[in-house]
Amino acid sequence: MDSVFYGLTRKESKKLAYDFAERNKVPHPFQNGAAEDVWLMGFIWRHSSISLRSREPTSVARAVEFSCPEMTRSCTVLCELVEKQK
Repeated sequence: MDSVFYGLTRKESKKLAYDFAERNKVPHPFQNGAAEDVWLMGFIWRHSSISLRSREPTSVARAVEFSCPEMTRSCTVLCELVEKQK
């Protein structure tokens, strides 16, 4: 999700884990359509490169610093997704 500049909330992350397990027929203890908080915390602990943060609006300073290379990268990723998904 990071490669397309999109972050997930805790709730969305737990729902995504449930959906992934269901679609791939992976046995899981999840109930009510989402993973539990304990599972999410264990997942984050096992995968230290992942972090969950609250979404924030983009600051003016960051928007101004959005450089041409970053814009090119964004457009490239978007074009690849559009082509892949038709």
